[in-house]
Amino acid sequence: MRVMEGQRAKLECHVVGCPQTQLKWFVDGAELSSSDEFTITRRDPVCCLVINEVLAEDEGEYMVTASNEKGTVSTSAYLTVASKSPQCVLFSRPTLYSFGFDRSEGPL
Repeated sequence: MRVMEGQRAKLECHVVGCPQTQLKWFVDGAELSSSDEFTITRRDPVCCLVINEVLAEDEGEYMVTASNEKGTVSTSAYLTVASKSPQCVLFSRPTLYSFGFDRSEGPL
C-alpha cells in the first residue's frame, strides 16, 4: 500500500470467528492501540486501522492478528510512505543580447 505523506491511510480486514476473536494490530512487531495518531475500530466482521495523518516514520509492515480458543490467524501489509515532492521553482536565465560595431563598416 502506498500513501502520500500527510494523507490518511486505512487498513481494513474482515474477521469471522466463533467464539468471537480478540484482535491486535502491530507495526514492525510493536503493538498498536487507539491514540491521536491511530484509530482502531471493529464493526463485525470489519476491523480497521486508520492512520489519521501519515508521516514518513509510519512506513513499515502492519499486521493484524485474530485469536480465540481455536487458534490465531494473521495477515499483513507493507505501508510505503511517499514524500511530498518539493514544489518546483523555475529559474530562467536572462537572455543577453550583444550588439557590436565593426568600426570599419558601422553598426551591424
